[in-house]
Amino acid sequence: MINESRRFRITPLGIITFFVVLMVISPLLIIVPTSFTSTGVLRFPPEGFSLQWYVKIFDRPEFIESFWVSVKLASISAVIATIIGTLAAFALHKYKPPGCGTINALLLSPLTVPSLIIGISALLFFTRIGLAGTFTGLLLSHILISVPYVVRLVLTGLSSFDYTLERAAAILGANPVRTFWDITLPVIRPAIFQEWYLRS
Repeated sequence: MINESRRFRITPLGIITFFVVLMVISPLLIIVPTSFTSTGVLRFPPEGFSLQWYVKIFDRPEFIESFWVSVKLASISAVIATIIGTLAAFALHKYKPPGCGTINALLLSPLTVPSLIIGISALLFFTRIGLAGTFTGLLLSHILISVPYVVRLVLTGLSSFDYTLERAAAILGANPVRTFWDITLPVIRPAIFQEWYLRS
């Protein structure tokens, strides 16, 4: 049995982490209570309690439309980026094609470029091809930014994968799709779920 005192031991790293997390979420400690104020002007500390600011959201159809566009965009881009990134990482790690290092660097290159630069570049490019301001342009941009994270995390998950398990499944008669679904995917699933958690 794990010693409870060891499990919940306070360490310097734990203290630093606590204060970093507290600093990150501290704006919410002001913004969220302020949103429930009953006055006509947002102020802190809030005066009274009211849901008026949340109710008024439904009076602005552009907010509702933007919300559903964001949900749709996030859902579709997450699924597509996960599929592309997982297959790319699997191919790079298992088959190691010629120029594997160059391909890997190319796939991970968006991680080294500030998001602002990617956004401006995407806007200029999509303006030239007529996709600026369209859902398709937004979707392609989000996929571009998301795929490197999937590749990096899935490659990490594959680093300890034993490919003899795949060969054993093939010897027993499993086809490549069944082998990937029943053998490979369960091993890399934690890395995929971690990517979804980081995106959320």
